[in-house]
Amino acid sequence: MRTIHRATKKPTCILTADWHLREDTPVCRMDDYWKAQAEAIEFIYDLQLQHTCPIIHAGDMFDHWKPSPFLLAWAIEYLPDEIHVVPGQHDLPQHNLDLLSKSGLNVLEKAGRVKCLGEGIRPLVGDSTTVYGYAWGQTPQKIAFTEGCRDILVLHTMTWTHRIPFPGCKADSAHALLKKLSGYDLIVTGDNHQPFIVEHEGRVLCNPGSMMQMAADQQSHKPRVYLYYAEDNSVQPVYLPSSSDYISREHIDRAEERDQRVEAFVSRLKDDFEIGLSFEKNLKEYFEKNKAKKEVKDLVWKAVET
Repeated sequence: MRTIHRATKKPTCILTADWHLREDTPVCRMDDYWKAQAEAIEFIYDLQLQHTCPIIHAGDMFDHWKPSPFLLAWAIEYLPDEIHVVPGQHDLPQHNLDLLSKSGLNVLEKAGRVKCLGEGIRPLVGDSTTVYGYAWGQTPQKIAFTEGCRDILVLHTMTWTHRIPFPGCKADSAHALLKKLSGYDLIVTGDNHQPFIVEHEGRVLCNPGSMMQMAADQQSHKPRVYLYYAEDNSVQPVYLPSSSDYISREHIDRAEERDQRVEAFVSRLKDDFEIGLSFEKNLKEYFEKNKAKKEVKDLVWKAVET
């Protein structure tokens, strides 16, 4: 994998995805999540200023399509400049691209803070780099290889490497996607929060992963963005400030304990009562094993008989 670069090379753009900007705190986070989120955005902004290049974002800018007025105002003020983004399902009301006009992402575009990509072509750097964007639910079109130009596909869709991300997943693997869409030099994907790079015959698929650690199973996740070099079609990770010290499994442990208690309760019921007997028979056995006032028993039996 080509990730070694000469000092003279200048990045063409910054690759990122799945920021999931939000005002509330994920249940697994024990720190000041708002501060951590703001620091990550500031880091990306500083990186952009350092390299004076645009940002390509592969979707899910917001965690919910309808961000609060506070979050939206904050995003308008503090997001980096020149962000080219494809809408992800979290950015879309009912996961429907036809409703994009109702979304917070649309407000960002109308405010001039982002440029939405969707089944369109946009030159990114001069005439040598072209970006094709496809939002959640759109099917990318195949293109012919262009000599002397880097063609970049930005796509919000589930893809994976090494192992299927969840049972029943029908998404193409990253290798399969690269082979299927052979005309693109670079494919940038969002939706899978795990970062990975895949190469095939000199072409690259980059899945940046999520900007933040948002779930307990992301303790080992190191959030990052990638610098892309069109000169040799290569990428380089740049790690964001983060720490696994603030990730907790306590809510998962509590749920597991609850499930164990429920299972134990059901097991005791099976031991105490014969499954398959009539309700009246079980009720009689319950009264025989537990103390109850005669008045209560009479009321219960009267209710059963009516």
